[in-house]
Amino acid sequence: MTLNTISDPPVSPAPAATPRAARPSTADAAPPAPASLTSPQLMAVLGVSRRILKNWNHRGVIPSVRVGTARRYDLAQVMEALCAHGQPAPAASPAPPGLGGPAGEDADS
Repeated sequence: MTLNTISDPPVSPAPAATPRAARPSTADAAPPAPASLTSPQLMAVLGVSRRILKNWNHRGVIPSVRVGTARRYDLAQVMEALCAHGQPAPAASPAPPGLGGPAGEDADS
């Protein structure tokens, strides 16, 4: 018994695609430096409001790096920039009890 089949003509292999311009993958991209702070973290450290931080960003007073839609800040660079712009650096807020002080030291003592 013979079946009638339509055979496709032989297909030659496709030419090798030209390589795309090398684009860094997200796995290769460097993550933000561990010393970088988020906006809420910087606001807490400096003791300023979100509005003040946004104003400083908008006016270019403090340096920041965009990571996606968020901003990251290097505390040393921010403090240096505030001094350079004649802005007195706000007093850093104290660490919550049990964090940041020597072992066994509380804010109550």
